Amino acid sequence: MSNDNPHRPVLIVTMSYAADIESIFNPRNLDEDCSYIAHLLSPYEKLIVARMDAGDYTCAVTVFLEILETLTRHFVADEHYTYFDDMYSPEYVCDGIMQAMNRRIEQGLFPIAEQARLKAGLEQVKQSEACQDYGVLLMIL
Repeated sequence: MSNDNPHRPVLIVTMSYAADIESIFNPRNLDEDCSYIAHLLSPYEKLIVARMDAGDYTCAVTVFLEILETLTRHFVADEHYTYFDDMYSPEYVCDGIMQAMNRRIEQGLFPIAEQARLKAGLEQVKQSEACQDYGVLLMIL
């Protein structure tokens, strides 16, 4: 495989984080308000902000969308809705990430192509069962 493929580093980064993100949503990590899952997601908020600070918006968007896809899938499959009354803690981590992205968009720092990819990914998340039937993540979308 050629090393001049500009997408190769992103794919390697994404593949390495995808398994880690998946492991966060292991049912043994479920607790009241899913706060332990939020705690485990917190380093990803810092990672995404750091990648944006470094100008690597492709990685930032890819990791964020991976988090959202994994979260919405496990929210339904593992019945996260039974672990909280009114506060689903992982949403607050995702909200922090989205706010950081929105600030950069407003400042004109976020590349147009990555904004489009983010928007398309968020539209897919909105169509998930977790959003449609349970309203999860709607506060940030």
